[in-house]
Amino acid sequence: MFGWFNKKVHTVAINGEITLSVASNDTILNSALQSDVRLPHSCKVGGRGTCK
Repeated sequence: MFGWFNKKVHTVAINGEITLSVASNDTILNSALQSDVRLPHSCKVGGRGTCK
């Protein structure tokens, strides 16, 4: 009924090996860390592009 209450979940593949479910209001890095997938990063904001 109200679209803003529906949280969409996206499937993200990393290197064709790891598949994550990421909510539309979350980041790939945060979802990966919550799933115990270690990605190189220097912060949790991603503004410097290190985690690209």
